[in-house]
Order: sequence, then C-alpha cells, then structure tokens
Amino acid sequence: MKTVLIVDDEELISASLKQRLSGTYHVWTDAAGGPALVRCRETPPDCVLVDVEMADMDGMDFIFALRRMHPRLPIVVMSGRGMFGILEPLRAAEYFVQGTLRKPFKYQQLVKVLRRVMTDGWSGQGRERGSL
Repeated sequence: MKTVLIVDDEELISASLKQRLSGTYHVWTDAAGGPALVRCRETPPDCVLVDVEMADMDGMDFIFALRRMHPRLPIVVMSGRGMFGILEPLRAAEYFVQGTLRKPFKYQQLVKVLRRVMTDGWSGQGRERGSL
C-alpha cells in the first residue's frame, strides 16, 4: 500500500482527508512544514499533499526544500484563499509540483490526482533539466 503524507495546519482538513484516504493508502499527517521535512528525510512517502499556506513556513519554501531532498517525489499542492494563481506556473514546470487542487475540492478530484501522480510513472525528468 502506498503512503501519502498530508501537510496542512488546518486540523479538520487533515483529519478528514486522512479518514477518507485511509482505506486506499497509508496516510501520515503533519501540521507544519518543518516536522514534515524531517519525516520525509527519514522515511519518504510515495506522495506529498501539501497546503501552500502553513503557520511555520511558506508552502513554497517547503516545496523547494522537499524537491532538493527528493527530486522525484510527487507533490500535489492544495490551496484556497486566492493563492491558487501562483500554483499554475509551478505545475507547468512539472519538476516542482505534479498536481494542484483548489479548496474546497471534491474527494473524487483528490483521488483522480493521486492516482495520476502515483501510477502514471512520473519520474521527475524535468528536475534533471535545470536546477532550483
């Protein structure tokens, strides 16, 4: 069973996502970017689902740090509150994030994105073409 790490400081969202995904994936949650990076360094998950706005660090800083640590790890970013516009250029670059979700999103949207990034064989090829 594949592992998904959810990084979101909104406890209700993390708990809800964990409950919904637990039948299909092993699900870990962290409410802050710092502990999530430590977890990823020690035991990388198969995919990271991260909110772009976090209390302890900027979501973009988290993404850059995670990408340096694991160039091929699929990252899906969720965002609300008007921050979604900054994500499209990152997704277009593909070596930063492989999927984006605008809050609130439907569970079916999440499942579709997770399946795509974890089963389509994303290899991080774009990361090798340039540096961060």
